[in-house]
Amino acid sequence: MRNKVYKTPALIVGRRNFSDVDRIITVLTKDFGRRDLMVKGIRKHGHKWGGILEPFMMIDLVGKVGNNFDYVRDVDLICDYAVLEDSLNGFGLTNMFLEVVSRVSYEGETGELFELARDYLNCWERKKFELVGNVNVMLYMSSFIMSVLAISGRLPVIDVCLECGKSIDQVGLVLGAQGVFHRQCVKGPDEVREMSTGEYGIFKKVITRSCEVLIEDGCEGDLICAVLEKCVFVYNQFWQREVRSFVFMKNLMLNEE
Repeated sequence: MRNKVYKTPALIVGRRNFSDVDRIITVLTKDFGRRDLMVKGIRKHGHKWGGILEPFMMIDLVGKVGNNFDYVRDVDLICDYAVLEDSLNGFGLTNMFLEVVSRVSYEGETGELFELARDYLNCWERKKFELVGNVNVMLYMSSFIMSVLAISGRLPVIDVCLECGKSIDQVGLVLGAQGVFHRQCVKGPDEVREMSTGEYGIFKKVITRSCEVLIEDGCEGDLICAVLEKCVFVYNQFWQREVRSFVFMKNLMLNEE
């Protein structure tokens, strides 16, 4: 790999300053998974890439493998998704989006996560006028989290009780990291969350329907807020770390009501 030059579409998902004039960007690529690349001199005034190597920029990237970091050789802007941050909802959602993606991405992975992130960003761009309200934003993020779990092979089981194997009767349910249980079947110390009949119905739709169909159908605000919390709960159980941006996003929406 040393001295190898490669070209790939990439979504910028993070950045940090390095030395006085350089910067390291973190990208999610179509062909090589997540990579960190050094951008030499980008913090100098008037640098040609100063305005396009920011989070949520989709680029055609030419990189070169180095000893400690890859280096950016050339870039062309494909799409600027950073405009999604213009609203408070957009700002909260993009931070949560980046945290979820950064948690599960790794070097050398297949392009599934890149394709998924691009599809959801394109959905946001197409539906942005419909995503002004809190309900649709929460539907969108719930759908994205469950889709990330799906491509990671960690989608919870929802049609049968994980303990007894019987069909879910939608009464007296609890949700664990791996799926839904009848309350009377829960054994052991594993952490679970109570789930109402209405929450189960929305949760099942989030898992089985596309994001755009969810937004078109809509749902009750109280229910989707509870469902988003449960999506984050399942996600947290697998990666053993709290999605901190969810707390900010939840407080933001509560203050708007």
